[in-house]
Amino acid sequence: MGRDSQAFVDSAPLANVKKAEELAAHNGTPEDWAAYVAATEVFTARRTLLRQSIAACERNMALSATARLSEIEKLKTSHVRRAAERWRQLAGEQDKALEAGLATQVGVIYEAEARSFYNPEMSHFEDRDIGKDYPDLLALVRNSNLDQGTKGFIDVNAQLLRYEEAGQLADILRGTDKERGLDYAYILRRSLEERAATAAQKRDQLARQREKEQSKKMADYGLEVLVVFIILIVVWIWSDRARAKYRAFRTGAKRSPFWFGNAEWVLWEPGETVVLLQHKRLVPMMDSVGGYLTISAWKGQEFKGRISYKTRFSTWTSDPILTSDGLAVNLALGIWWRIANAGIYVSAISSDYHEGSEHHSEDLSEAAEIWIKKLAAGTLREEVNQLPAEKLISPYVQKYLQVQRGPEEELLPQDALPNFSQQLGTAQSKLNEKTLRYGIEIERLEVQELVLPRVYQEKLESVRVAFLQPIEARALTDAQVIALQGLASVIGKDKVGLIEVLKHVDLSRATVNPFTSVVPVLQPVFDTLQRQSERALPETSPHDRPLPEGSGDSKQK
Repeated sequence: MGRDSQAFVDSAPLANVKKAEELAAHNGTPEDWAAYVAATEVFTARRTLLRQSIAACERNMALSATARLSEIEKLKTSHVRRAAERWRQLAGEQDKALEAGLATQVGVIYEAEARSFYNPEMSHFEDRDIGKDYPDLLALVRNSNLDQGTKGFIDVNAQLLRYEEAGQLADILRGTDKERGLDYAYILRRSLEERAATAAQKRDQLARQREKEQSKKMADYGLEVLVVFIILIVVWIWSDRARAKYRAFRTGAKRSPFWFGNAEWVLWEPGETVVLLQHKRLVPMMDSVGGYLTISAWKGQEFKGRISYKTRFSTWTSDPILTSDGLAVNLALGIWWRIANAGIYVSAISSDYHEGSEHHSEDLSEAAEIWIKKLAAGTLREEVNQLPAEKLISPYVQKYLQVQRGPEEELLPQDALPNFSQQLGTAQSKLNEKTLRYGIEIERLEVQELVLPRVYQEKLESVRVAFLQPIEARALTDAQVIALQGLASVIGKDKVGLIEVLKHVDLSRATVNPFTSVVPVLQPVFDTLQRQSERALPETSPHDRPLPEGSGDSKQK
């Protein structure tokens, strides 16, 4: 292309025309001259693009690299400006329209080169430069005189062509290269077959390599996922344990499970302890100041319950108990007790017990209460059977219940039998002796209520009233004597005696003398009393004054 273009420039009729005045000597017109100048500028543009492509190759830049577009645009602008200046130097300021045509033809070359960067045929070749510079190569192969096998093979393996091979094949198929024939295509096919085999091996190798890398990547990804999962598990294990402890503190729960129930927090308050087993063996009791710990069935640990060391109060009403004199009584007791030795208690008493039809197995202290009541029943019955009823009621009842007699029908001394408080102390000591063998201590025992039979209560009330009536009568007599003595010191004994006599005389049916206003029957009595009082009282006595006259006496005077 370079030699042909240069030959055209050198052999053109207007090659030696330098001025517009010389056109007539060469039988040329301005249009012919403009066409010649345009052809030379087109040749220059192609040569400029060729140099730019060579420079890109020297820089190891692909010819299809879009980074070259900016350089091509700069070359176009510079070349159009130079071409316009050359025409103005040759033709002057005339023929402006020919100058515009010259610029257009130069610009078309650069624009065609820029469009070649977006040629869709580039995708058919591994070397995209082939598709850029020889976009019609595959079409030339299909329309050539080659056999169908070769055409199909080249069409399928066109991506394996090299740039120089594609250029030579295109020149041969276009007829530009007349020195070589179609035999080049068959030679090229053998090269392509070797490359295809090598490419297939390379593809297999790449596939295996890619598969290996993919497997490694998946393994790495799986390892990362596993590590993340393990970290999350560790965080969850730690956080679930911490959250279970927080829930126990926030809600006041005594047990808080975590790890899906595979472990749990066990907490106890001051004054209590927890009973734990490890491999079915009793673990030493925890400190009673309070605390917490974790247990798990995976370590063979079991939570059996909790025991309080605090003093507890229980009430209990006994069944009817016979006294020594055969009276059936019921006692309501108050029992203060506590677990003194938790180890002995747990080993000696089972927490699994039944009361009626109800099954209990929660609080270990509940079993202690049941055992205490059962032991207290027998102990109290043994002591109450030795006492008569009056000893149970009150020590003061013996004063009017004369039933405490010996074999000779004589009244026994007061200290012959112990009182109930002493017997109750003995019962507490014996009960405590029994319960200590099970780790339970009885601190205090009191009778809250004594329930007697109703018949016995009524008879006891009758005896009490009969016993108190003489005492009450003596007390009333003494009180009356004191009152009369006080009155006699004021008005005299005779008048007091008269007043007392009159209190016992019924005057409701007596007739009154209308002249003396005195009952006739009582007149002698009044006279006698008057004489006796005068003799009994001394004359200097402040009380020696006559009784006031009645209303009847004054009327008689």
